[in-house]
Amino acid sequence: MKAFIQLIVVSMVYFLISCESNPVAPQAELMDLNELAKTPGFQWFDLEIDKYQPEQSIIPQLQSKFNSSTDSLIIFVKPSCSCPGTQQYFPALIKTLREANIPLSNYKVYSMNSTNNRHPYENIFKVNQLPTFFLKNGDKAVYSISDTFYLAQANHQNYKLEELLLKALEK
Repeated sequence: MKAFIQLIVVSMVYFLISCESNPVAPQAELMDLNELAKTPGFQWFDLEIDKYQPEQSIIPQLQSKFNSSTDSLIIFVKPSCSCPGTQQYFPALIKTLREANIPLSNYKVYSMNSTNNRHPYENIFKVNQLPTFFLKNGDKAVYSISDTFYLAQANHQNYKLEELLLKALEK
């Protein structure tokens, strides 16, 4: 009986140790935009990108302001069609970048399940919500397009993402 109780105690200790939570947050995953619509959680992407119509008067301005040798966009999204921000704003931004002929090499998209996920730009900026879009110039964070967008929405101001991208490029 004593051996049985010891076995149960040892088993419980082992179980409790093995169930310890991992203190390291998962890593954000770099996405391939050419494969995005085939990726689990992003099947809606092509449909949503087709729906969005960027403001055509802004496209030439984006083309002239964007410096492909120094400017880049870092985009963090959540892989779920239940996240309205990701499902609407992310495809809108990508379609705008495509129409403005911004090279694919000038923007990176990271998939994150949580704002706590680790990412390669932690020393430059913090992700407070998903989706989040940052403009970088070289190694410096220049502008959070999404923070400005969400703040404008909270203040009942209507901006299209391409307007805020242009505003960011003018900084």
